[in-house]
Amino acid sequence: MKKNTLTISVFAVCVLCISSINTLSAQAFRKGAFIINLSEGWTGGTYQTTSIGEGQKNIVIGHEDGNRDPIAIEYGISKHIGIGLSSGTDFYFIDPMKYYQFSANTNTVKATTTDFTLDGYYHFMTTAKTDFSVVASFGSSSVGMQGSYSDESYQYMSKGNIARLGVHARFYVGGHIGFLVMASIFSMTNSTNGVNGNSVGSGYTTTISGSAFEMGLCFRFKK
Repeated sequence: MKKNTLTISVFAVCVLCISSINTLSAQAFRKGAFIINLSEGWTGGTYQTTSIGEGQKNIVIGHEDGNRDPIAIEYGISKHIGIGLSSGTDFYFIDPMKYYQFSANTNTVKATTTDFTLDGYYHFMTTAKTDFSVVASFGSSSVGMQGSYSDESYQYMSKGNIARLGVHARFYVGGHIGFLVMASIFSMTNSTNGVNGNSVGSGYTTTISGSAFEMGLCFRFKK
């Protein structure tokens, strides 16, 4: 009798342990989870401008590297699916004469891109401390330059859309805080059509396609 009781007790403990492990495994991401990502990183790729003038289409293509600084939020609607919003700012230092045919008395000016996207996540592997997902994003974007030289100022702004596809990996070191690694590919096209106030680059469309790599922190609110 004692032997049977001991066997049942051991079995019950094993079941409880397995159940606890499974419960913990679901904690990295689950339905109702709310996560904030803060990251910084590198971005780069093909920088292209297109202008139409005097019956000709002029296309200039180059490779540019920049810095990326986004923030993102995500909410779990199931144990595998999440939806979210993200907002990012990228900085490129480009030759204005090469891409937009204007001079600012310097070889480079800062071109700033912004994006605001709706994100869909699929979490394909989750454990107690790790969370891996693929992310598809689509939303609005812009490319802008603004500054002054001598007694003159310059401004360029174009607006459009961006699509991004990426892989995210989160590694938690506690109940709430973790490290984040992200890699993605993207493409954005921005036009000056309907944009007022440009003093340079009127009629220039800017297309940027490339990749990004980011690292940062994530914070998870428990359900």
